[in-house]
Amino acid sequence: MGFIHGIGRFLLVIINLVLVMVSLSLITVGCIVKFGGDTLNKYTDPVLKKIQESAQGAFDENDFSVDNFDLGEIFGTVATLLIVMGVVLLVISFLGSCGACCNIKCMLILYAVILLVLVLGQIVFVVFLFGYTAVLKDAMKKPLKNLLKNYKGLNGTNVESLAWTFVMQEFQCCGLENYEDFKRGDSEWFGEGNADWKTPVSCCKQLPKVKNDFDCAQTNGHDAEHNNFNKGCVDEIWRVLIEENTTYTYLGVTAILGFQLLMIVFAFLMYCKDDEKVQPSERRSKGKKKRNRRSEW
Repeated sequence: MGFIHGIGRFLLVIINLVLVMVSLSLITVGCIVKFGGDTLNKYTDPVLKKIQESAQGAFDENDFSVDNFDLGEIFGTVATLLIVMGVVLLVISFLGSCGACCNIKCMLILYAVILLVLVLGQIVFVVFLFGYTAVLKDAMKKPLKNLLKNYKGLNGTNVESLAWTFVMQEFQCCGLENYEDFKRGDSEWFGEGNADWKTPVSCCKQLPKVKNDFDCAQTNGHDAEHNNFNKGCVDEIWRVLIEENTTYTYLGVTAILGFQLLMIVFAFLMYCKDDEKVQPSERRSKGKKKRNRRSEW
């Protein structure tokens, strides 16, 4: 039991120190996305330049610019979530490392209880992730639908238009569910100057580079070979990020839950082990007090 206790103490200290570094990394990434978009330009510039070249060539708009694209504004909520997650993880890992290193029992029990609550929450999330996919997809659609309202097409230079063009080209999709999202009046798009267009140009598999070459959105607007009209972005994002990585997702979730449960067990073992050390001395002191009282009588 003493060996397990020592291993548990060592693992709690080392692993939680590592988690402190991870939490600081999450906070740093969140701050970079939210406040330092220029740092991430190298990841978004290739697609944005393709959008700019296509818009300038197809619409002959030399003043078209993608400078309004602010990753922090688009993914501000995600960045804030990363910062919050980093702070929470920092608090938890601090409790675990200090509690184990210094034998502070209140920290150990608090650490174990917080981890247990997180494990239960993660189990609920996993159930929804694989058992109630439609619920999570609907939750994704709400914020995206608000962005779609201000979409004006490939030649739109507002943040929402650039963001949607970026997403539809990156994930090869069209609208939230399909091209009909643009026909129902859910956005400001109205055929990029021609109401007879079948889809926005951004739904084309290849963006046009020649002036007024819009066949992929007009004549071939419902041709799956040239247009992504029937592929919703929510489903495509879900497929790319979740379904194509199902095995890794299962393994990752199982490893994280198993790791957290192991940390909870070690924390409780340390808590109980300290109790065992204290209890015999407490019994001896109580026995002495009883004998002293008897001698006094």
